[in-house]
Amino acid sequence: MRIFVEGKSDKAFLEMYLKHLNIENYEIEVVGKEGKKGGKNNITHTKTLEKQENKFLVIFDADDDFEASKNSIESQITKINPQAKYDIFLFPNNDQKGNLEEVYNKIAIKNEFIKCFKNYENCINNHLTENEKIKLTKKSMLYAYLEACGLPVNIEKIRKKDLKNAFNLEDEYLKPLKNFLKENSISNEA
Repeated sequence: MRIFVEGKSDKAFLEMYLKHLNIENYEIEVVGKEGKKGGKNNITHTKTLEKQENKFLVIFDADDDFEASKNSIESQITKINPQAKYDIFLFPNNDQKGNLEEVYNKIAIKNEFIKCFKNYENCINNHLTENEKIKLTKKSMLYAYLEACGLPVNIEKIRKKDLKNAFNLEDEYLKPLKNFLKENSISNEA
């Protein structure tokens, strides 16, 4: 099973999650362009993508607009490989706007830490004028959460067993992704 993803952190998460699900025989390739959001003109033209004959998976962030991201990804893939057979999954749960960081937020074991970050944001904003107010990004909350759990902030460098202490890989929130990966791993074996 070949999977094309947006970035390195998506690849690291999926490798960990596929191992957790005992799904083997997969290859993950990063095709997202650095610094671009979602599917909007973000797919790098690679020989692997161009020549791919078997069905493959595309997993990206939905970001701010689920439908626009999905449509953009479909359009880009069609330009690169008009005969492509593929399925798309957009983080966080394949039907809402959001991203991988949203997934991490939802499956955090130490949910009280997430509440602390929101309290921190409120505290800071209480000392700022309306024009100065901040909004913590999900990515900065993820990094702070990892650090609070005693883990490196670089997802790719965290060992699977350590991630299991910080995130619940059996959380209901992961059910759409789990079903998507399991269904496609079975259809690729047939």
